Amino acid sequence: MIKSLIFQLDKALEIMNKPGPKKVPIKERFQSHITFEDQTLGSDGISHIGFAVWKSRKDKDGYGTVQIDGRKHRANRVALEIVLGRKLKDGMCSLHTCDYPSCVDERHLYEGSYRKNSADRDNRGRANTARGEPQGCSKLTDEIVRECRIRWKRNPEINNCAELAREFSTVGNVGGCSFSNLENM
Repeated sequence: MIKSLIFQLDKALEIMNKPGPKKVPIKERFQSHITFEDQTLGSDGISHIGFAVWKSRKDKDGYGTVQIDGRKHRANRVALEIVLGRKLKDGMCSLHTCDYPSCVDERHLYEGSYRKNSADRDNRGRANTARGEPQGCSKLTDEIVRECRIRWKRNPEINNCAELAREFSTVGNVGGCSFSNLENM
């Protein structure tokens, strides 16, 4: 039994001391996932000609993702950091001039604040400003909200938020100031 245990320990040490696979530099690894598109239609509806596009893994929004030291990063951010030769400053992100999420072309990327990124999104009409039913995650229809408001205004002590929430099988505020997308009654 002791010989078996020693043998197992020797094997484990042998495996642990084996040199692992050679680590490929990030820049080289990164470039292996880029193709140069002749022509691509961007989310802005404009045809983009001759730029670098990420062809590997992408997130749900179409942005390239790359794994570095066990952590997932957006490819456009890594591309900009490679070009700049440094990490982006705290509170800064990699912005696109082309509005094409898979783009990692250094000519289309620049460092900017989250506020600037949000302003770009809003100016390009990509902000989700939907409220209520059109937003997609609402649990109450506009009609039910109107009914709740009418009942709450009639008698807030009996038709309080908790009672209305129980009746309509939901939680949250159905009176007061929620549901600002509906006209106040």
